[in-house]
Amino acid sequence: MLISNGERGFLVFSLLVICVFLLSFSSAGWFGDFFDRITGRVISVPVGTGTGLNGSYYDTKEFTDLKLNRIDPTINFDWRTNAPHPSMGVDTFSIRWEGMIEPKYTEKYTFYELSNNGARVYVNNVLLINDWASHSSREANGSINLFAGVKYPIKVEYYEDDNNAVIKLYWSSPSQNKQKFRRHSFILKPRV
Repeated sequence: MLISNGERGFLVFSLLVICVFLLSFSSAGWFGDFFDRITGRVISVPVGTGTGLNGSYYDTKEFTDLKLNRIDPTINFDWRTNAPHPSMGVDTFSIRWEGMIEPKYTEKYTFYELSNNGARVYVNNVLLINDWASHSSREANGSINLFAGVKYPIKVEYYEDDNNAVIKLYWSSPSQNKQKFRRHSFILKPRV
């Protein structure tokens, strides 16, 4: 099959238009994600505009007997030998925080929880940290690849059953030093 000069010119022009189009949108949309994965390019987006996470506070370590719902701007608590609220027992409470996170960079993130008693951390519905046992203060971590500007569900569960009550959440990536979550990184998820 022979291609005439006119057809050849049209094909070359069409390919050129397609290449320019794809390259001009290389950091947006599905092609941008594909391009970034292939090239390993780290993408950064502006910091989010979140306000915190929905916190549900229970008076048992089994997430029953709900006492309080509130928005917590971060998870960075050290109640020592107290309860988070006067209506809750000192050594018999649990908390579930839920919302969304929006990372600034496209890369692997490590999540850290420092707790005194049990904690679990889910990101994008994946159990990253399962430190669900009674213990003194210690840190555990888990990692996951995330894309800049994409909102991912996050759920943190914590229980207290003896002595000091501590729960703190941090994250890091190759482009971000280990740090506490800031309110603007957490986005509220509507309650159902």
